[in-house]
Amino acid sequence: MQKLVIDSYGADIGDEAIIRGALKALERHTEYGAVIVGNRKSFEKCLSDWSVDISRLELEETDNYVRNDESPMSVFNGRENASVCIAMDRLKNDDDCFSCLSPGNTGALFVASMTRLGLEKGIKSPVLASSIPKPDGNWFCLLDCGASLSCTENDLVKFAHLGSDFAKRCYSIPAPKVGLLSNGRESTKGTELIKKTNALLSESDLNFVGNVESYDLFTDYVDVVVADGFCGNLLLKTIEATAQSILKVLHRVEQQYPSDYKDVFDTVNEAIAEKYELNVRGGAFFLGTKKPIIKMHGCSTEDTVGYCIDQLIRLDMN
Repeated sequence: MQKLVIDSYGADIGDEAIIRGALKALERHTEYGAVIVGNRKSFEKCLSDWSVDISRLELEETDNYVRNDESPMSVFNGRENASVCIAMDRLKNDDDCFSCLSPGNTGALFVASMTRLGLEKGIKSPVLASSIPKPDGNWFCLLDCGASLSCTENDLVKFAHLGSDFAKRCYSIPAPKVGLLSNGRESTKGTELIKKTNALLSESDLNFVGNVESYDLFTDYVDVVVADGFCGNLLLKTIEATAQSILKVLHRVEQQYPSDYKDVFDTVNEAIAEKYELNVRGGAFFLGTKKPIIKMHGCSTEDTVGYCIDQLIRLDMN
């Protein structure tokens, strides 16, 4: 049976919510199991509501984890029993384990994924990729979202290949349209890095559509957007902040209308929140590691866990 490895530590709302979210998701995905890395008392408490065969579950017990205020390098300081280290070791050494998700310290997960799990050939560090919804119900993949702040043109080309493969598998797009984030569509626009990368991607076997601007992202013009981690992270957070601002504006406008319009405003608010609420999309993929990993947001909920597991299983099935 294929298993997910779930590091239950690090979420703002505690480990039990992460475990419960995993159990709920596995009720839908009956052909999968899970290895829960965490506290035995929390694990056994959550099992009281579990109605499926317990043989699908396994506990890797530990009370040790890398807190968010600790250095990512903590994974090297005698922390073999830290949850993130146990999770990466299990993922590497167990052929039945195909992926991992964690709400914990991003830096620690990043370091442990490189040093304990390992990277695909030619990749120097994991790449953070986010799935961002478009208004038409489709998605685009943005990478890198913050892992690699300083990149070469060869790094960006590798990102493009990873993103294209991800879009094929997760979005079922046979030939994803790949774009390079810049300040204009023209190949002459952008920094020297962007110009060099554009030239390399133009000669690649990818479905490269050229440079893309922010205006292009929410249309059918592009499916994969490539950027260095600095620009990608700024773009991702701007998108999230803009969505939250729109919801606040709608709320203010709603106060100016009679209660008869409440149902209409509720419908609009729910439609926007469903697409752009942090806990709906859940987190970012680490791509380039030997097995896929999702880093969930620290503010994750039970629903976040379920969404992330859905994504990992979709990736596994394709």
